[in-house]
Amino acid sequence: MERRPAGNIGTVIRDLGDAGEFAWRKTLGRRRCPCGRVNVHMTGEPMPNPLSRIRLGDERDALGMRRVVVDWHLTAEDKRQALALQKLLGTEVGRTGFRPPARYLADDDKTWPDEMYGDEHHMGTTRMHADPAQGVVDVNCRVHAWPIFTSPAARYSDRGAANPTLTIAALALRLADHLKRRPT
Repeated sequence: MERRPAGNIGTVIRDLGDAGEFAWRKTLGRRRCPCGRVNVHMTGEPMPNPLSRIRLGDERDALGMRRVVVDWHLTAEDKRQALALQKLLGTEVGRTGFRPPARYLADDDKTWPDEMYGDEHHMGTTRMHADPAQGVVDVNCRVHAWPIFTSPAARYSDRGAANPTLTIAALALRLADHLKRRPT
């Protein structure tokens, strides 16, 4: 059986879906994308907000333990930054020949989509400060006035859009060194 690589171009383009068809049309000199839209997932980095809290609620689980309540609040600055990113992305995608993504956020400082949610990485719940009135733990992750220590992720002030695992691991190693030096 004779192989004809050029004969498979149509199959390859179909297998690539809209991206393959767009590349083929662009090669032929047609500038607009044939696809209906580009789906975009946006991950933001909200500002640390003292109004946001993680606390124990009154509802109890099957073991009788109080359930955790996440009381998460976004700021007007969070909205302004997300809108700026959305507008910039729409402009740049439009310049490539693709139809810009549909606007996801309303043009105001307060309204967020109902399906908007906080990621599962809530951090910064135990602020670190030498003064107990300003923070929950000291520089060694020790809870003020209590002989207990918290995890480094809890004192990480801002989760960031990138994974903070390396920094958290370094903080954990630092805490381990501190605990090893403590008298028993």
